[in-house]
Amino acid sequence: AGPLKIKPFASEADLRRFAERRLEPALGLRLIAAEVPVDGWTTGRIDALAVDERLHPVVVEFKREATGNTIGQALVYVDWLLAHRDAVALRVARKLGLARADRLDWSAPRLVCVAEAFGPREEAVARQLGDRAELVRITRYSGGCSSSSGCS
Repeated sequence: AGPLKIKPFASEADLRRFAERRLEPALGLRLIAAEVPVDGWTTGRIDALAVDERLHPVVVEFKREATGNTIGQALVYVDWLLAHRDAVALRVARKLGLARADRLDWSAPRLVCVAEAFGPREEAVARQLGDRAELVRITRYSGGCSSSSGCS
């Protein structure tokens, strides 16, 4: 077995695919939908819509480097969620059942930004938002196990 080496993500899509598979075990978030369009309200797509263990809706934004306006962009998506509660509840019902969708807690929707690196602006904004925003630094490693040991 060799030493672990950082293996940078080739693209934002590569990071998103890697992180989506780990949302629940690493962050306790159930993925509801990926790339949710928000056209008509603003432009763009919510990278991932999730719910936490208390059934708060969560906007997850993936970036290789979150510098500048990442949290601002995600806050626009949280605003969209609040304005489109029925559409969000329908997606939750399809994934987790009607009982859980009826128990969604809209009192404190959250945003989680997952990135390889964060700039000082994103860190400052997240501090001001407190529990409603979370920055999660993600690093992927390679090496450290041989192919004969079944590691992947």
